Amino acid sequence: MKIILIFLVMIVLFAIFIAKKKQSSEKKTVEYDYKKKKPLTNNEQNMYWRLIQTLPDHVVLTQVGMSRCVTTKGQAAFNTISKKSLDFVICNRSLEIIAAIEIDDKSHTTATRQKADKTKNKALELAGIKLIRWPANPLPSTEIILRTLSNEV
Repeated sequence: MKIILIFLVMIVLFAIFIAKKKQSSEKKTVEYDYKKKKPLTNNEQNMYWRLIQTLPDHVVLTQVGMSRCVTTKGQAAFNTISKKSLDFVICNRSLEIIAAIEIDDKSHTTATRQKADKTKNKALELAGIKLIRWPANPLPSTEIILRTLSNEV
């Protein structure tokens, strides 16, 4: 009798365990607090408008994923660039890339960021894309922008 009782308790506990597991594996609706924000910082907005003013015959793209500009062979290489973006990509009217621009603020002095920058620099170099790095403060003048891009535009 005891064995039958223990066996029945085990079956009930197993059934409860399976039911709980099934419940937890079902998709649950989670509410997140999404809020709209500007895609560019104030500094990046200032630079964007300066680029637009300085390069009226070009297309200025912002916050472009590197994987949109650089192709790779193999997943390992792709993983090194897949989550990285470029502050600005300057293109001609045919949308061919002329140069990429990074605005380096004080966060670029950290070891982690410098390592990411090194990877970005190397990938763009190997892809044949000119990368221009300017400090966030002060932003380059229209004259400096034109002088730097003079061979490209």
